[in-house]
Amino acid sequence: QKETISEALYEEAQDLLLIELGLYDWQPTHRLTFIKDFSNTREAGRIDAEYFQPKYDEIIHAIKSYKGGCDRLESLVTLKDRNFSTNDTRTYQYIELANIAGYGKITDCTTDKGQNLPTRARRKVNTGDVIVSSIEGSLSSIALINHEYNNALCSTGFYIISSEELNSETLLVFLKSTVGQLQLKKGCSG
Repeated sequence: QKETISEALYEEAQDLLLIELGLYDWQPTHRLTFIKDFSNTREAGRIDAEYFQPKYDEIIHAIKSYKGGCDRLESLVTLKDRNFSTNDTRTYQYIELANIAGYGKITDCTTDKGQNLPTRARRKVNTGDVIVSSIEGSLSSIALINHEYNNALCSTGFYIISSEELNSETLLVFLKSTVGQLQLKKGCSG
């Protein structure tokens, strides 16, 4: 029952965020043709057409037009990207992509000794961190680390972020929203 209530509150929070940003009914327009200058590709260091889709410019313009102001996410969050070396005989909790549910919840984890964990189990998470999949097909796999998973390990396939300025719940809701997902998708390469 509490889980059902939390999912409803999550949906409400996401709607409130999009309403506040003036993007509640916004739908991205994917165009087959558009023009960009060569200087744009040189500045971005990219030449792929998907990166330059006008829908990304539309969403950035909408965010920059927000009456409450805006800032770049990179200046509001800290990226934890240092690898952690496990102790072969110590037991760890390990979170992987398959453990992330739709509403930012971690459903389970593997508990095993360091020597038995995969080599990608190299990032340590703490309560309040938000983990974001770095894999293009799984960008919506985003979760909030609660006290149950404090000091757990996660795959190097996740970005781990935290913020002194934004609470973790806001980061989670934003990154899982249409607005956040488009920005994550734009940054994907390879």
